[in-house]
Amino acid sequence: MQWNDKLATNIELMDSQHKEIIRRINDVLLAGNGKHKPEQLKLALKLLGDYCATHFSQEENLQLRSKYPKYAEHKKLHTDFLKKVAEFQDSAETSQDMVQIAASIEKEVSYWLVYHINGVDKVVARYLIANNFLK
Repeated sequence: MQWNDKLATNIELMDSQHKEIIRRINDVLLAGNGKHKPEQLKLALKLLGDYCATHFSQEENLQLRSKYPKYAEHKKLHTDFLKKVAEFQDSAETSQDMVQIAASIEKEVSYWLVYHINGVDKVVARYLIANNFLK
């Protein structure tokens, strides 16, 4: 997965954190390519989940402070995503087919992130910018 300017929200903090999430997704995919021990995939998934939890918390706090009207819906998307990452972590604990897990992660997590940034985070960014909340 690669960052491109079509994913930019025009808020530097959000964009830099999204780039880091993409980097961590790529670490997960590399760890699950069948050439590494299962422990590497487990660690990469944990690091992805931990970073996403931090990012989501910061993003949600910004939404709360700005009184973003769709905060609850946005938070639910984050919660659902973290549950999905936890499911992949559980799968990595019980399965030896790391390649299959990585393929599912690539399909589901990568798609979710692109959809989330383009369909939801950009709306938040426009709200924050329009309401001069970042100044």
